Amino acid sequence: MNKPLMGHRIHEESTTTSIIEGNIRGKEDLFMFKKFWPEFIAKFLTKAFAYSEKSNEVK
Repeated sequence: MNKPLMGHRIHEESTTTSIIEGNIRGKEDLFMFKKFWPEFIAKFLTKAFAYSEKSNEVK
């Protein structure tokens, strides 16, 4: 698809924005990934998921 099929509101006061800025989300992701995968895979997945946080920028 060349056009977005869904969007979401992004604002500075959102919980998502605050946990991303405080690096809480990355720590939570790593904690959960380590429950299912070895640490080196969990760290890789955490870094990969961090790229999705870039879509949470306020324009």
